[in-house]
Amino acid sequence: MQDMAEHEYEVIVVNDCSTDDSCLYAEEAANGHPNTVIVCRQENGCCGGARNTALKQAHGRYVLFLDADDFWQYTDTLSVFRKVIEATDADVIDNNLINRVCYDATLSRQTYGPAVKFLSVGCDELLDKPDFKPYPAWNAAYRLDTIIRNGVWFAEHVQYEDVDWRMRIVYAAKSIACVSFPYYCYRKNPKSILNKPSTKLMHDAVRCYTRIYDFASGDIRKTAKSYLCSWILSNVTSFPMLSRVYPLRESMIAISTMAKAGLLSKETYVSLCPDIRFSRRSRAVLYILKEMPRVLLVPYRVAMLVKNAIRAAIG
Repeated sequence: MQDMAEHEYEVIVVNDCSTDDSCLYAEEAANGHPNTVIVCRQENGCCGGARNTALKQAHGRYVLFLDADDFWQYTDTLSVFRKVIEATDADVIDNNLINRVCYDATLSRQTYGPAVKFLSVGCDELLDKPDFKPYPAWNAAYRLDTIIRNGVWFAEHVQYEDVDWRMRIVYAAKSIACVSFPYYCYRKNPKSILNKPSTKLMHDAVRCYTRIYDFASGDIRKTAKSYLCSWILSNVTSFPMLSRVYPLRESMIAISTMAKAGLLSKETYVSLCPDIRFSRRSRAVLYILKEMPRVLLVPYRVAMLVKNAIRAAIG
């Protein structure tokens, strides 16, 4: 439904081993549109695998992602991005707005002005912006050859695949343009995978932490290193979150590794993780937790669950 001629853009639909009739609907919608390609994966790779498949199939200069349950609410979305691309030739066109709306809601672009405004920044400047988040992948346009040249591929078979991906592509970008354009509509789905806590989801959170930690431990600028360390401990892989759902031993080992590596100060560690208190015995505690069989942590886990239940009831 874009106002751009179909030969100027392509639509790549990836069927990641769906078990319903999604592929049939996609084929019906693509009928009569030669710019639409449907690719069927032979194994389920989760969102990261589907995106990698699409990137390897793409022929355009730039790519945008659209998750299966979301939509773009404006027919000139691609035209807007093209204007910014022609004006800046940036590697990444990042959208300042992360808009999440329900099925029956719309967002007015008049709130942000009828004209498209953009600002060219560098990676370090973008990290300093309070509205920048290292996720999600669908909130920007990316130059395809920048992705391929730097080998910035998504982690497959896991959730939280776009957090480290976004950081790596932003860091690899030589030029970045920021726009404020409320085009993306994120449909709130209470039945989505991320709204169903599970052991696998927490394993994926730790894997996400590990990927970011590996990137932060590399030869990157101090600004990016500091941002990554702060973000890890205060968001999706933070100790307060992990320790409530994920086994305590793994949580402590994963988070404490960053402090031991000197990637952040103890003061920052404590301020970001108020549930933790450093002491002279902290090394001994970490050692005990590392060597302690998981079954012995059950009483602590039960106590944590009871405490959280009481907090929720009081709140």
